[in-house]
Amino acid sequence: MILLSGLRIIDCNQATLSLFGGDAADIVGKTVLDFSPPLQGAGEKTSDQAARFLTSTKEIPLQTFEWKHHDISGRPFDAEVRLKPFGSWEGETLAVAFVRDITARKKAEGERRAN
Repeated sequence: MILLSGLRIIDCNQATLSLFGGDAADIVGKTVLDFSPPLQGAGEKTSDQAARFLTSTKEIPLQTFEWKHHDISGRPFDAEVRLKPFGSWEGETLAVAFVRDITARKKAEGERRAN
């Protein structure tokens, strides 16, 4: 679980620290863009797509989507993200993101399609 103010990470739980391979000092205060490649799977700029999802939290109570991430060491992984609005603070949209590594699932799906 990651708590966001805009695109900035303001808090996270232990599972997030394990997933991204660091401690709170490595993650809190950074943005989701710091842990994402420049482009997402469909070739769209990560910054544009992230801003769109965040803006959509005002109208959509729960968004579920796939996202390309990388951990602190740079190891890429596919993630399923569930994004929910969490109010606002000092004019910034707050949101909570539940991030789950789905790399193994994506690999298995690819192998099934290849067979």
